[in-house]
Amino acid sequence: MKKIFISIITAMSILCMTSCVGDLNVESIDPNQSSTIDVDGLLAKCYATLGLTGQQGPAGMGDVADIDEGTSAFYRMIFSLNEFPADMVYWIWPDVGVDDVRNATWNSSNSLVKGLYSRLFFDVTLCNLYLDETAELVEEGIDAKRAEVRFLRALNYYYLLDLYGNVPFVVSSKDKDKPKQIMRPELFKFVEDELLLALNDLAPAGQRISYYRVDKAAAWLLLSRLYLNAPVYLAKSDAECKSYMDKAVLYSDSVINSSYELASKFQYLFMGDNDILSAVNDAHKEIILPIAQDGQHIRSYGGSTFLIAATHTSEMASWGTTDSWKCIRTRKQLVQLFFPDLKRNYEIKSFSDDAATTDFKEGDFTNYAPFMAQFEDLQYVGGSDTMPILAKDDRAILSNFEVFNDTAVFACNFGKQNKSDEFKSGWMIAKFKNIYADGGESSDTNWPDMDIPFMRKAEAYLNYAEAVLRGGEQKSMSVDEAVNVLRTRANAAPLAGVTLDDILDERGREFFCEGYRRSDLVRFNKFGGNTGYNWEWKGGAQLGKDFEAYRNIYPIPNSDIITNSENLTQNEGY
Repeated sequence: MKKIFISIITAMSILCMTSCVGDLNVESIDPNQSSTIDVDGLLAKCYATLGLTGQQGPAGMGDVADIDEGTSAFYRMIFSLNEFPADMVYWIWPDVGVDDVRNATWNSSNSLVKGLYSRLFFDVTLCNLYLDETAELVEEGIDAKRAEVRFLRALNYYYLLDLYGNVPFVVSSKDKDKPKQIMRPELFKFVEDELLLALNDLAPAGQRISYYRVDKAAAWLLLSRLYLNAPVYLAKSDAECKSYMDKAVLYSDSVINSSYELASKFQYLFMGDNDILSAVNDAHKEIILPIAQDGQHIRSYGGSTFLIAATHTSEMASWGTTDSWKCIRTRKQLVQLFFPDLKRNYEIKSFSDDAATTDFKEGDFTNYAPFMAQFEDLQYVGGSDTMPILAKDDRAILSNFEVFNDTAVFACNFGKQNKSDEFKSGWMIAKFKNIYADGGESSDTNWPDMDIPFMRKAEAYLNYAEAVLRGGEQKSMSVDEAVNVLRTRANAAPLAGVTLDDILDERGREFFCEGYRRSDLVRFNKFGGNTGYNWEWKGGAQLGKDFEAYRNIYPIPNSDIITNSENLTQNEGY
């Protein structure tokens, strides 16, 4: 598969940051390079930084200093800080900084906390430079290009708003003074204003200039997400934010009624041919903002390679590449979203129907006989093709079995200690694959072609339903209808009388392992503080324990506080 992506090879003097944002004078990685800026190349770089980590890929000339280049990826860093401390997935490797993020004991010197902060400000700096360099430019299409970069800058500031709260604020590459700090409510207003301004010149929804660029639907979807989180960002109640809930409904409804369509099959979204070139896979109809990946031309350890390799091991069904990191597995709470009755381990000694070959471990589980009856005529017990059938939900793309000779081990492991060095202590995630829906071959045996479906239409339905439940005025459909659009696509039974708790569960089923979860839990008051909600290894304890409410946002890296102490105040608690 050959993906067409804007070339950046000879585009510009590439920018890098030697610290966080204390010194915003960007430098060239190679001091012998020309400082002349090619604005088209700079536009390409503003997009490319979503999927690449440096200049030669996958490693060797990283954009961000003081962190492993693969780890420094835009998507991987967002994923790490939103998923590792939450209730869905568990990263088992002892990578630098991971333990403290996983256990909610991070501080302002944590490498992941600093890494994402640096990546986001690197991207903001690129966008600022582009907007400054094109401010007086007169050429066909420049207004649309500037609107796209304005959106990308707002996107990066949105993640700074969500994850860090009160941050340095810079909107011009010409400003050489140390940046002042902006408070969360003011940053909320800036992101809102930038997205509304960008809407004036972005391409109509579904008519983007090219597949990997943004249009109005991307801005609508990000606005709906921003407004839905208004009570968190503005420290107000849902009732006080009713006008924002109305806006969340408005903009999510705009996406719902746009020309974008849900993919015909949920699995298509996470396959190697999920781009616009496939004649079979129609995922491109749903993906509003893809992050381009390509086995031949766009290689990174922090993109789809990260998602696919980190979630697979050799006993699982083929995933379309040779790389297997086996380091991201499920937590119990994710499995129970699809199998709420499962309680204990058990082992099926053989694929034989002979009951004498069945041996239970650590007790029984609820409704054993009806559950086992569903194994008839299924080739693989517990395989990723089997699980959606057993769960009666196509989104349950999990794997929970190991096969040794003729033995299939059904490794529920509830009640068994999850060990950080054992990938198979929990169920495995088979959601991401480099397999082609049309049966074709990928462009490389090791590096995947699967684009990251970073923003997709499905989110609009759940944003809409949640905003209505939080007080927004209903528009084109009811809450139940909005939720059941996605459940119908997943061949799951419809729900009636949907509640906010149902919405949180549906977000878990629809978006698990996609980088949303911490933000969702914070909005539902189930993350930091005395929330009444526990999960496996929450706060570093096997049975879970509460951690401080101030950890609902991350600290500003200590290095930036030191560099810019006259302007920056650390977030509360750090």
